[in-house]
Amino acid sequence: MRFAPLLLLLALFALLPHTGHAQCGDLAEQCGYDLLPPFNSDGQFYRVELYPGEVARLKLTFYAGVAYRLLPCSENAAKNPVVFTLYDRNGTELYSNQSTLDQRQWDFAFGATSQYTLTFRFAKPESKGCIAIVVGYREISQDPDADDELIGFQP
Repeated sequence: MRFAPLLLLLALFALLPHTGHAQCGDLAEQCGYDLLPPFNSDGQFYRVELYPGEVARLKLTFYAGVAYRLLPCSENAAKNPVVFTLYDRNGTELYSNQSTLDQRQWDFAFGATSQYTLTFRFAKPESKGCIAIVVGYREISQDPDADDELIGFQP
């Protein structure tokens, strides 16, 4: 009986690392799905737990003729938004949302199919917590005015 408190304490410590992952998973599932339409989810939950000063990297293939919507979110996005940067396969920076942190979504189109790298970090580098990214896609419209809001990249 005198070991019961020790066993309870050990059990609690064993569960602690899983708590952060569960919260990150919950965040990914709640992240901006209301903003996704008319885009379709790519079906993936991209999430990461960052510690002060860390930057996450995600490699994705984007296809020509398809529009994409990125929805980054964090546990407290209003006070500490997510900064993302898009790079081409040569490491050239194509876009950063640094100057538009008050937006909740960004729409892109690519002139060629290629692999791109997205980096994510908190606006306040001393922060830690979860970041989740939802990626949506849809075919580019045949009506040129319908896609005026897309940020476009050519090879």
